[in-house]
Amino acid sequence: IQLEDIVGYEYQKETLMKNTEAFINGYPANNVLLVGARGTGKSSSVKALINKYYKDGLRLVEITKDQL
Repeated sequence: IQLEDIVGYEYQKETLMKNTEAFINGYPANNVLLVGARGTGKSSSVKALINKYYKDGLRLVEITKDQL
């Protein structure tokens, strides 16, 4: 999935991209908590960020609550 595939959340996508770019470039970045009902695009947004910034070194590590 690409960020362009997620429709109707332009402000939120822009905020996520700016924060992710700051993180990748070594600048201060905020932790992000995505909140919303099922099916609103939280997981898709994360996967789209990974697709966009993978070449810049961004990776995703997924763990379960039991692994914390």
